[in-house]
Amino acid sequence: MSGLSIASWDPQHLLLRAAVAAGLCLLLVLMIGPASIAWLRRNLREPADGRSSRLAELHAAKGPVPTMAGLLLVAAMVTVGAVMLEASDSRAWVCLLALVGFAGVGAIDDLLKVRGRGGLAVHHKLAAQTAAGVGVAIAAYAMGALPLAAGGPDPFVAVVGEYGAWLALPLVVMWLVGFANAVNLTDGLDGLAAGCLLFAIAGLGILALAASHPATCGWVGWAQPQPVAGVVIVLASALGAVLGFIWFNCHPAQVFMGDTGSQALGALLAIAAIALARPALLLLLGGVFVIEALSVAAQVISFRWRRKRVLLCAPLHHHYQFRGLPESRIVVRFWIAAAVCMVGGLGLAGWQRPAQEAFVATSNAPSAGWLAGERVVPALQSLWASRAAQSKVAIDAPGQDLHSLAESPCRPAPRAELRLASRPTLPHHATTRAPQRTRRPNPASY
Repeated sequence: MSGLSIASWDPQHLLLRAAVAAGLCLLLVLMIGPASIAWLRRNLREPADGRSSRLAELHAAKGPVPTMAGLLLVAAMVTVGAVMLEASDSRAWVCLLALVGFAGVGAIDDLLKVRGRGGLAVHHKLAAQTAAGVGVAIAAYAMGALPLAAGGPDPFVAVVGEYGAWLALPLVVMWLVGFANAVNLTDGLDGLAAGCLLFAIAGLGILALAASHPATCGWVGWAQPQPVAGVVIVLASALGAVLGFIWFNCHPAQVFMGDTGSQALGALLAIAAIALARPALLLLLGGVFVIEALSVAAQVISFRWRRKRVLLCAPLHHHYQFRGLPESRIVVRFWIAAAVCMVGGLGLAGWQRPAQEAFVATSNAPSAGWLAGERVVPALQSLWASRAAQSKVAIDAPGQDLHSLAESPCRPAPRAELRLASRPTLPHHATTRAPQRTRRPNPASY
């Protein structure tokens, strides 16, 4: 058994490796979950939210629920990653580094909440997240795991590729901090953040799987297959871990992931999208998290400048809760919105076609060739070129015989070109303009 290494499997079995990674994480969470929840219930219980009396009243029936189950998710993912990832796969290891780094920041916040100190202050949390993001960005740049200058179809990648690494590093930090907080804000109802994470992770996983194969990389906007097999494994393990967590987090929740899990998984989404060189696409794939974060920003800005609230309570899911909708209905509808965002993101990735050389990789598929424009676009280009050449001949040689144009296999020239071609050639003296007479001034005008 010493000669068998899961990390050395043939890359063509990537889908099988991803399924194994997801299954292992799912089994680990389901097996270790009950004992971990019992320990967390004895030691780490999340106190009631005292920011709103109405919100505390709505959640009073739940009682104190154990938190920091994100430690279980991170431990399962790191264990499976250590077994199945290759040591040279820098992009995958950077994803795990971001996962662990932001899990540490979230764990400090959770511990302070459990001890009754209200968690980290906003500026302290942002400072800690920024420090973690800078560390991940520098490590990714040093390991060559930032494909932001690869000329991909993402608009952010195009801008970064033009201006260099000095713009890439702030983008990485901004994306890590932004999505870590966005997922953290969404984690307010039983199963809400975990279910939305399932769809966002699945969308990135499908995108990575398609980008890693030469037959499908053109479908998601790449001219050549990308070395993202390790990212596929990490996303598959995250999918299995989150799926196992929902088993215990569905309503009524037995445990919460806390900031430890929400910040870690939000940072994982951001760094995985950057590793795929598609950071802008995450705005649609994780659209629910973006909307939740924007709802909080709109509420804060409106109250500070207008002394009026846009929502009854922010984030958005609490607004619907204040309007009287049942918690389970809100969660399922947000899941549906997350599924729509995933489908829309994958559709947008397929619509952003690569350069012309990308069509060579899919030229063996005739049905896909017509959809991709391999035959239609060149035909239109040749027709346009032939008509342009025909028009140029008619203008440059006005005395040309019209029969030669009529015998052309292309379409006949427009009427304006025919009139120009039938105009007889005049001698030079006939085309010379007669001298104009100088008009004498009228004395009456003075």
